[in-house]
Amino acid sequence: KKYLIEQRQLQDREMPGERERIHYGLSKRSDDDIAKLVKKAAMTMDGLKALTKIFPEEVMPPKQTIRCGRCDQEYDPQI
Repeated sequence: KKYLIEQRQLQDREMPGERERIHYGLSKRSDDDIAKLVKKAAMTMDGLKALTKIFPEEVMPPKQTIRCGRCDQEYDPQI
């Protein structure tokens, strides 16, 4: 909890108003709209760099498919 308070203070100092702007924008957009914005951002170098910070490999691991022995379909056991 102390860490989050410190992060909020740092955000307010170095990026005044940005947290509120992002929270507001996220609250007004649908999940589909947000997914479209993220996919669009991934098309640019700056956008991809930003997304790799938000979604590290622990959150979005690289594709790793295996074939199911029962149904013969490919799937990713990580997701």
